[in-house]
Amino acid sequence: MLLDYFIYWPMPVVWTCIIAFVFFKNNIRKAIIYISLAILIFTSFQLLPELLKIPLSKGTANLMEENSPSAVIVLTGGIYFDGHKNWYPSPESIKRTAHGIYISDKYNIPLILMGGSVEKNTPSESNIIKEFFLLQNAIIENKSRNTAQAADNLKNILKTHGISEDLPLILCTSKTHFLRAFLSFRSLGYKIISPVNTDKFKLKISHFIPNYKAIVSLNVIIKEYIGIAWYIFNGNIRLVRY
Repeated sequence: MLLDYFIYWPMPVVWTCIIAFVFFKNNIRKAIIYISLAILIFTSFQLLPELLKIPLSKGTANLMEENSPSAVIVLTGGIYFDGHKNWYPSPESIKRTAHGIYISDKYNIPLILMGGSVEKNTPSESNIIKEFFLLQNAIIENKSRNTAQAADNLKNILKTHGISEDLPLILCTSKTHFLRAFLSFRSLGYKIISPVNTDKFKLKISHFIPNYKAIVSLNVIIKEYIGIAWYIFNGNIRLVRY
């Protein structure tokens, strides 16, 4: 997507260097370029994305043995085309769904798989994942194109299948995506439980070693914070509950 190109983290650094080279001279140009490259090197340390990731995985109660959830919700995490004729779940979708299946079996509660067609001329993600896992009894929601729509469509799914709205719902998604998803569902009155305990941050030597994966992680995290801000702006996330 074009938007991804503009918010991809290294791009502001690249454009800053280009602007400095074109519009500034001598010492000012060098200073801007050196500072930009220093920032780029700093963001290649895994420490920064690890710290920024902490708030994204918090905000709700963790799943405990004494909880009595009414269902487990899996938000799909993408699909991909093999270049021939077949579609497959992304590794993230497989991870989320496998975790959801495990919880569904453990608590003997319905599994709700939510995710439609994100782009034109593509199949719904939930249907592809259902076929991949050979799910027979899963409840499929294949209209939502994003997290906000999934939260909006959940009420009809629960009503249609006689699932209680008053009991907690377990939400399976990535740790990075969890806060936006949790706030979206909570804004509509749902009680959401995280199936994963939040690990305490531990400082490691590897956090200070430059790594391209850190920049990739940082890009995902930046997009997530932008997504949360956008959801707050357009009302999909309400910070104050009435």
